[in-house]
Amino acid sequence: MAYDTRTITKIKFNKNGTIQIEAGTETLTMSKSTFTNFYLYEGKEIPRAELLKIKSEIKVDSLYKYGLRLAMKLSYSTKEVRDKLKEKEDGEECYKAVIGRLKKEGFLNDEEYAHQYKEEKEGCCYGKNRILDTLRYEKGISDDILSTLRFTNEEEHARAFVCAYQKKYDKYSYSEKRRKMSGALRRRGFDEWVINEALGELTRNKDKEEDYLSKTAASTLKRYKTKYNDKEAKRKTIECLLRKGYSMKDIYRALEEQ
Repeated sequence: MAYDTRTITKIKFNKNGTIQIEAGTETLTMSKSTFTNFYLYEGKEIPRAELLKIKSEIKVDSLYKYGLRLAMKLSYSTKEVRDKLKEKEDGEECYKAVIGRLKKEGFLNDEEYAHQYKEEKEGCCYGKNRILDTLRYEKGISDDILSTLRFTNEEEHARAFVCAYQKKYDKYSYSEKRRKMSGALRRRGFDEWVINEALGELTRNKDKEEDYLSKTAASTLKRYKTKYNDKEAKRKTIECLLRKGYSMKDIYRALEEQ
């Protein structure tokens, strides 16, 4: 039937390299490869089935360009690129074709990505457990690839974190400083034995610790005095400071200064 075909009435070559064709009520913009794949020319009659194939290839081609931009950033795994393509296009065949093409052309390689990610995160003082969990559950990297990763300098990276960040905790008591640093290392994915080794790098800044204790004692005592009598306020202040890891001796000395 007549309405099952479209005749190409105009072909326009755009400056950006794309080609635009007009066929009946249809106006399609495509890449050179799509144009040549279907051997299009003015006056050619395009059956409906072929028109649908052209539209499908245009869609895949557009999706491929988007996927290529993502892959070229070297910041995404195959799963992440796939998820972003699915947000752009629901058709499973489309994004599968794009993923296959990107892999074939070497733009997506999860093994290279995993090794690169590991090195980058180790340089930022992250541990094995955090790196593996992120790669496995967020990046979609297979266990076969993860098994090729080697973590040989965990203690070094943990110690580097302690050295870089311990000043942040200098104002706390040594025990509180150790507790906070231990929690930070655990969240970064280090094993307990590595954490214990790294905490050997901790040092005390007695002056900052005493100054912070004095200020904390004063503010805590003042706060409790708004609710309790002096004796009860002092008792609660002592309990609060003990929970922060200060010794009774240091707490009494700080309260005597108030």
